[in-house]
Amino acid sequence: MRRLSVLVPLLLVLHSGFARAGGDPRPQSRRGQELFVICTACHNADGSGVEDGTVPAIAGQYASVIEKELADFHEERRWNIRMERVIYARHLTRRDDEADIAAYVSSLPHHVTRSRGDGTALALGTRAYFRECEGCHGALGQGSAAKLTPRLDGQHFQYLVRQILNAGNRRRPNLINSHAQRVRGLTADEINGIADYLARINRP
Repeated sequence: MRRLSVLVPLLLVLHSGFARAGGDPRPQSRRGQELFVICTACHNADGSGVEDGTVPAIAGQYASVIEKELADFHEERRWNIRMERVIYARHLTRRDDEADIAAYVSSLPHHVTRSRGDGTALALGTRAYFRECEGCHGALGQGSAAKLTPRLDGQHFQYLVRQILNAGNRRRPNLINSHAQRVRGLTADEINGIADYLARINRP
């Protein structure tokens, strides 16, 4: 029974891959849903991630952003051992796979976290956000699909803190040019406050 439960999703993925080869070249959300089975162990079936900050909420993220981030993991412009294992061990090496998963993830209802800061640095962080981040990420953290800028509204507080710190410490190669110097100018309280501001945004 256990072997059958593993084989069924795999056969669905293989079947959908053959169907894609000669069909519509546009990203297919339905095939993406089948491929997303391998992502649910970490991101959950609804794409809500984990509130302790180890796994981001990705539901409702722009398809263009999801596809870019998957490509960055594949090209080692972003580092995460679990994501690398999924991409290589599970053979998500085709751009069709990445585009289809991205199409499905973007169709999921946007998740708003319950994980927030304690509010003590909120005012300070809000001012820092509008000074340093609003120009690219938007006043409400809405980002831009066209500019490949992720939406950050409603993201887990601890995840936001971790990624801001990673960018400043040059542990996110894909953000070094755009973020490293800017983040280094922020205090710890400002970083916590920025994350708190974004985590509290509850936007449709």
